[in-house]
Formats: sequence, C-alpha cells, structure tokens
Amino acid sequence: MGLPRSIKWCPAIGSDIIVGDYVPEYGHSQRALTMKASVLFLQNGKEYVMVVKIIGARTFSLQSYNKFSAKDTSGHGTHVVSIISGREVIDSSYYGIAKGIARGGVPSTRIAAYKVCYHINCYDVDVLRAFDHAIADGVDIISVSIARPNRVVLTFDPIAIGAFHAMEKGILTVNAAGNC
Repeated sequence: MGLPRSIKWCPAIGSDIIVGDYVPEYGHSQRALTMKASVLFLQNGKEYVMVVKIIGARTFSLQSYNKFSAKDTSGHGTHVVSIISGREVIDSSYYGIAKGIARGGVPSTRIAAYKVCYHINCYDVDVLRAFDHAIADGVDIISVSIARPNRVVLTFDPIAIGAFHAMEKGILTVNAAGNC
C-alpha cells in the first residue's frame, strides 16, 4: 500500500493477545495460554518448550470425518490468521508486483485454532462448543470467518449467541459479514 515505515508502531503491543480463530485436543496446555514467548506441549506426559505462534488447536465435529485433524484444508483459516497476526515478510510480492514488506495487523499475537467446518458443513453445535472452549481457554479476541448461505434469525444464530457469551466475559468477537 506504500504506507511509510516511519509511523510509530510498537511490536510489543499485542504481545499478550491471544486470537481464537475458528477453523480431540492436541499439544494444548492450559499453561500455554499464559506464557509470553514459549508454549508447553504435553506429549506422553512430558512437557516441551517451543517458541511458536499457534499455541493450541481443537476440532469440533458433529460428524466423524476429520475429527482428529485441525489442519486447514481449504487455506481460508490460514489466510484470515495471516491478516490478523502474520509476521513481517521482507521482499514479498504478488508475482513481482507491489514488492515490499507485508505483515498482519498485530504480528506479536498468538493463535489458538478452533476448527468447526469440514467441506461445506458447519454445524451449529460445533460452533457453540468452539465458542465455549475459546472462552474457557481465555482467548482475548475471537475471529469468525464462516460463510452463511442464508439469512439467520439473530436469536437462533450460533455465532450471535456465542459472541454474546464472549462479550459477557470481555472477549471481542470479529465476524465476517456477507462472506458468501
């Protein structure tokens, strides 16, 4: 975009922020949510220290397919997360066009991923369970990028209901609008 690099920006801002992105529990430690730079993963009863951006991933699936993988199979969750918290990449470009430095809005944030959609299926119960877990995990912001093919009545919308519960706990929810 050609924005000047001289604008005051503090990399430490947002370093304590955990973004819950909606996308059985793997390598997740409750203590990981409170650590600043490192994360503890429980594997076979042992803890390992790693410096990582993704501090946890959970899957929610009413159906049995893909229930053991939080992997982003469409690239949409990865794209959304890079907009939010992508680290600085020097000399990035789109096939040589607009070469420069790219970074997300707050690169110092950490990510807790919650996968709720598989193929084109996103079940309301999975969305609500993911909200409940994100709130219990102590995320600071919840980012939801789920396309809804039809209008949903607000009082029955699982995203609206989950966002309301998050708001009651002081957690901001950012939801895509018109993402169909």
